Amino acid sequence: MKEKLLELQKQNKNISIYCCEDNNKFIYGKLLSVNDYEFALLMYTPLGKFDGIIVKRIEEITHIEYDGQYEQKMQKILSQNIDTKKYYIDDSLITNSILELSLKLNKIVSIELLNSGYDNVVGFVDEIYNNKCTIKLVDEYGYDDGYSCIIISDITQIVLDSERESLFLKLWQINKNSTTN
Repeated sequence: MKEKLLELQKQNKNISIYCCEDNNKFIYGKLLSVNDYEFALLMYTPLGKFDGIIVKRIEEITHIEYDGQYEQKMQKILSQNIDTKKYYIDDSLITNSILELSLKLNKIVSIELLNSGYDNVVGFVDEIYNNKCTIKLVDEYGYDDGYSCIIISDITQIVLDSERESLFLKLWQINKNSTTN
């Protein structure tokens, strides 16, 4: 699957990726980075809007679709041409690159650990060191909720700046501003 992902990335194609957890759902977008184990995909919503970046393990892919009717439809409605250069990702360290990008942009990430099937950690990257990462947790209502220290190699999925994380960030900003007034 890695070879096909690299080929599609080189061709700059938007693709649909289906993964193990639910073979009826897929993620759609443009490949930003691929290595032996994982990939980063700039995602779009079904309405053609930017929906953040996801990093997943290649082994979870069940199949990939491209150049079909869904792709033709999406090309008609994509509302923005995203400058992918602002999302620098080191192909050899994709997960670390997304963590560093989150820290640099001060954006919220959602992190799945050890194929749990849900987001174990949601918040701001606070510190990255020695294959560990400290996250300043944010709850679903946008309030600070302490810290979590995780092992980076345990991350099986990370999402940066999707609609969900953007909502949490907006709530966090509103809560922060209301306590300072």
